[in-house]
Amino acid sequence: MSTPLLIIEGTVIITCVYSLTLFLHIVLPGRFIEGYACADDNGNSGKAIATSAKPQQRTTIASKVLLYKLNGALVLIISLPLGCYICDFLFPFSSNATNIKNEYNAEKNIMVFSMIKGLAHFYERRKGIYIGGNLLGVIISMIFFLRGKKWVATAKKNGLDALKMEKSSRCITKDQLEIVQSSSNDATETTTAVCRTKKEEATIQNLTNSIKDFYTGKGEFNPRSFILQCDVDWKMWLYLAGTVVLEMHVFSMVIAHALVQSNIDTHEFFPISSSEIIQLLHSISRAMASSAVMWTWFCLDYLTHEEIHLYTYDLFAERLGLKLIWGCLGVYPFIYPFSLHCLVQKIDTVDDLSAQSTVAILALFLFGWFLTRGANNQKFAFKVDPKKKDFLFCGILVKQLSIEVRSNIGIKKKNDDDDELRPRGQQYQGPPPRKILVSGWWGLARHLNYMGEIVQGLAMSLPSFLVTKSPVSFVYFAFITALLLPRQKEDNILCRKKYGTEVWDEYTRLVPSKVVPFIY
Repeated sequence: MSTPLLIIEGTVIITCVYSLTLFLHIVLPGRFIEGYACADDNGNSGKAIATSAKPQQRTTIASKVLLYKLNGALVLIISLPLGCYICDFLFPFSSNATNIKNEYNAEKNIMVFSMIKGLAHFYERRKGIYIGGNLLGVIISMIFFLRGKKWVATAKKNGLDALKMEKSSRCITKDQLEIVQSSSNDATETTTAVCRTKKEEATIQNLTNSIKDFYTGKGEFNPRSFILQCDVDWKMWLYLAGTVVLEMHVFSMVIAHALVQSNIDTHEFFPISSSEIIQLLHSISRAMASSAVMWTWFCLDYLTHEEIHLYTYDLFAERLGLKLIWGCLGVYPFIYPFSLHCLVQKIDTVDDLSAQSTVAILALFLFGWFLTRGANNQKFAFKVDPKKKDFLFCGILVKQLSIEVRSNIGIKKKNDDDDELRPRGQQYQGPPPRKILVSGWWGLARHLNYMGEIVQGLAMSLPSFLVTKSPVSFVYFAFITALLLPRQKEDNILCRKKYGTEVWDEYTRLVPSKVVPFIY
């Protein structure tokens, strides 16, 4: 197959699959969950329309918290077979073997066969699909860049301070909205104080630079579009679409491996019975099977806990530019499971993972998941209901202990045996305090969730490395380690500025470990 044709077919496939996820996200039922980020200017995301009568009262803060439609797990379950059927329908294999069996009978499992064949199509055109995903990432990034420019122009037209809006390092979040609403200061001044510090303003020199805006995003923090009576949040859809394609990519490599193991030429593959399909799947090696199980768990775990992602950094502190869009459409679904490519070969029983090694690797993965999911769930529960005293996860009950940050006054500590707050300094009157969690998972290390993700990345790399000895197996492990370790250093600097040196020193005294308890 020629390279231009491969790119065209790959682009068509990936465009159809991404469009399918968008359509299903819109039409399928889902949960409606209040998020952490707030809507731009009175909830009119994408439209900078000020509703205040007085121009000086017009601000960029939100009047309400964003509401999200979450149905990712259902979309994934339905998208996978439909995506396979699309691949099989668009590009049927052309070979001399096409007409070997063209009369389907009742014994042939045509539906399952079509899914397997569609996954084989996906793998055969993986290079074109990867290029198509990157092209789509660039095109969609340009669309949102132009939308952002229009959004800023509309803001200026309606009397909003577009320069202040663009200088904001984050959007207003739920906890900050309470502080803004409880303050008696001018709304515009409050927004500036909440959204950015003087130091941040001093470091922003050329935010209107087109190249930088194209990469990091311009205008809105949480762009949305109202499609078929559904308010689509584009950030959440990008993560959903990337997860669906990641899982299709994983399954396509599993099927390609099974065909190699069974010595079946894809182009001579014809309808087979249910028993023959079972034999085909039974030929999959332990290394590939364990890798597929871990990646499938990875995808389903994210999509069944979508509401927790609503509280993550990129939803309230990053705009939608090439960085996020290309990351979700070009990097996330293709680079993450890269180690599985090494396993698409014939693996003899003697070279495969032993049962003991397989169990050990899966146990390591579950340990990493326990650290990450436990930490993320505890933090989510704390943000949703800071007054709740206990948190339960996997049968483990921990106390929700925290230190409180009072503006311009210092800190107050809360004891699990004492409901009274012991103040330091003068009596406090003002906005609700911020709290920092110091117990449970967050009492062991400041970023125990990062450790969990790194451990999971190591476990997902081991099956491929132990069988093939290829260093390429550690692509995802190296990527996630290089991403998270510097991030915790940046987070430490930002939090020290956010909470103040006194508060942060007290917090680091209570929780000295950064990522790995008692070690680092």
